[in-house]
Amino acid sequence: MLPKDDKKIYIYDNNGYMRGIINTESGHGKRIYATDSNVVYQTAGTHVVKVNRIGQIEGVAIFTGIREILDFCYDGYDNIYALVKDKKQFKIVCSSTAGGKTKDVFKFPKGVNVTSIVSVAGSKLYASTSSPMGIMRIDGLLSSNPKVGLVFGITSDWVTTPYKKKLVDPTAPKKKKKSEDDKDKKKDDSDTESEDSESEDGEGEEAASGEAVMVAPEEKKDPPLVGWDMSNSVLYLVGEESSGKTDVFTFAAEKGRLIHAIKLQIDGKKKEAKLLFDKETEFDGNVFMQWIDHGYCTIANGKRGSYEERDADFRVTRSFSFGKEFDGLWKFSLEGMCFFG
Repeated sequence: MLPKDDKKIYIYDNNGYMRGIINTESGHGKRIYATDSNVVYQTAGTHVVKVNRIGQIEGVAIFTGIREILDFCYDGYDNIYALVKDKKQFKIVCSSTAGGKTKDVFKFPKGVNVTSIVSVAGSKLYASTSSPMGIMRIDGLLSSNPKVGLVFGITSDWVTTPYKKKLVDPTAPKKKKKSEDDKDKKKDDSDTESEDSESEDGEGEEAASGEAVMVAPEEKKDPPLVGWDMSNSVLYLVGEESSGKTDVFTFAAEKGRLIHAIKLQIDGKKKEAKLLFDKETEFDGNVFMQWIDHGYCTIANGKRGSYEERDADFRVTRSFSFGKEFDGLWKFSLEGMCFFG
C-alpha cells in the first residue's frame, strides 16, 4: 500500500492485517516490482532501490538532471527506465542500480501525453498515452537509437504525429487478401444457389420436428480503444501470459462515464490488438487493476481509499478500506522476504 502524502510503504496480509512498514527517504512513488529474489521501489522522487530477500539494498539507481520520476519500469537486471517530463515534453531516461550516469533514452513528440510505462523482454517497453490516446511500443532500449515499433491508436488521433506508418488501428476495417476475396466470391455464388433451392422448398431452416430454428446474431462488441479515456491508466504486464511477440496487459480506462477493467493482448508480429476482458467496475476515482492468477484480480480505487479482490467471474470476494487516499496498491507473494524498519 502506497498512501498519498505519506513516505512509508505499508504491507498487509490477505486478511487485512498490517505485517510490515518500509521506510523511504522522502517518497515512494506509485509502483513496486517484485521478483523471486528482489523488491524494487522508489525511496525518493529521483531514487529507485533494489532490495534482496533479507532486506539488504543491492543497488540504488540515482537519476540526475530530472525533477521527478512520474513512473518507472525494471527490466529484471540492473536497468531502471523512468518516465519524466522535461519542460513540456515527456521522455524516457535510464539509470542503473549498479551505478552510472543518467542517460536520455527516448523523447516523445510535444503534445503526446504519457501516463505510464512498463518493460517487456527484448529491450522493449510499452507506454500508455492519453492524448493522443493509445499504447506505444518502443524498441531497442539498449541501442544508441531506440525507435517506436508499434502504435495502437485511432488513425484520426495520430494523423499529425510522426508514427503514421507504425500505426495499427483496431477500429479500421481489415483488408482482405486477394485469395480471400476469391474464396468469398465462390462462397457467395454457392450461397445464391442454396437460396434458390431453399425458396422452392420453403423459407428458413427446419429442425426434425418441423419447427423453424432461429439463429441469434453474434453480440457486437466495440473494438479496443473505442470510447476509452486513458488519462489515469497504469499499465500492468501479465508476465505469465507474455511470450515471444505477444504481450498481455491489464489497466483501467474510463468509458461512458464508468471506469472499466481492461485486459488487452497485443500481438506485435500479427499487428493485432485483442480485447480479452472488459468489465465495468467503478463510477469514479483513480483506479488500478492488477491481474493475479487464474483470472483473479485486484481493483483498487486510490481516490476512495478502497480496494477489492475479484474472482474469475469478476465477483467480489473481499473488500477492504484503507481509510484515506493512496497512490498505488500492488499484490505480491512476499513469502520468505524480510523487512526491517
